Amino acid sequence: MVYQQRSMFLKLLEIFLVTGLLYVAIQFENTLIYELMPFVWIVFIVLFSLRYGLYVGTIPFVAACVHFFVHSYLREEEMLEVMRNPVNLSLFGVYFLLYFICGSYSLSQKDRYTDIVHRYEETVEERDEIDSTLNEAMKTTEQLKNRLLENRNSLSSIYEMMSAMNHTEPELIFNEAMTVIREQFQAEQISIYYLSEHGDSLRMKLRWNKDGDSPQTLFLNDSPSLFQKVIHKEQVLLRNSDDDEGSPTIAGPILVAGKVRYICSIDSVDLMQLTKYNIHWLNTCLNWMGNRLSFAYQYDREINRDERYLGTNIYKEASFLKRLEIEKERLESLQQPYALFEINWQGDIRSLDLILNRVLREIDITGYDETNNRLSVLLPATDPKFSETVKNRVDVRLRVKETTWN
Repeated sequence: MVYQQRSMFLKLLEIFLVTGLLYVAIQFENTLIYELMPFVWIVFIVLFSLRYGLYVGTIPFVAACVHFFVHSYLREEEMLEVMRNPVNLSLFGVYFLLYFICGSYSLSQKDRYTDIVHRYEETVEERDEIDSTLNEAMKTTEQLKNRLLENRNSLSSIYEMMSAMNHTEPELIFNEAMTVIREQFQAEQISIYYLSEHGDSLRMKLRWNKDGDSPQTLFLNDSPSLFQKVIHKEQVLLRNSDDDEGSPTIAGPILVAGKVRYICSIDSVDLMQLTKYNIHWLNTCLNWMGNRLSFAYQYDREINRDERYLGTNIYKEASFLKRLEIEKERLESLQQPYALFEINWQGDIRSLDLILNRVLREIDITGYDETNNRLSVLLPATDPKFSETVKNRVDVRLRVKETTWN
């Protein structure tokens, strides 16, 4: 039952009107009316207790009791005998039980309705925040377009770059970013590294490398000096004479939700061909990429929350296969390898997630098939030859945990 009436005056008015009509019926000396009156009062108590709850429902209950005594008095019945009559006592008991049960049920339903309304309002607020983030991003786009109106080619290039990355799926944003950066710089080596949550290492997320492989993992203290400066200054920088030989030609940060989460590295670029426009374009590209990733991650948490098992980072089978397809496309377009292995496992999903978080990297993707009790692990930007090593490490940790449980 959905509670609608909020005015206390109207509640009391309804009750007193109905009570008045029932008291008018007392004036008619009619046997049928007299016999039906207890049932009418029962209906009256049930309806108003359900509608208005325990407290307001007291009024019809008291009115029914008063009516009984008034009617007995008008018929000149002995009140003591009336009170001793088991039938009358049973009637009062029925009145009270119906009043108490219906009133309590109404109160519980109102509380439940209030909780639902609060949850709905929270959901609306969260979606408003997402819309606000998108609107801010679009305002940023308009501001950038207005500032670059003097240069038609620049405007067209940046607009195409922004349109290409206008997705709600993070992995598609990474793919499009790699494509537009390759087209802009014609570089032979482009890498995007993920900065770990602890800020002590860089993990390869995406790469394009014509000649050889880029390192999969870099500890921050041993990483190229240009990376460390980019993280500290949070801006696109060119390599200079002070940087070590391992530093790329250009590097820039990708800020997600206001924090440096990725580093874009561009190497083997002809410095003679670089202009201020290229640096400005890359800075705009990485800023826009960070904005789109911030929105995409929030969108994924709110809208696509059912793709993962509740309270974990483990994808359900169908969602995992979608991400596997993305890695297959990267293998064809970027020649970026990936490793994949499966482990038969049966147990609590949340416990499994805790174990995997300790063994795997932040960028690794896991999926679980409940039907076949099969855990799948996808290692992006990883040579397949390492899959057996990682699989053995995961398998050992799982078996050690199972032994502990047993």
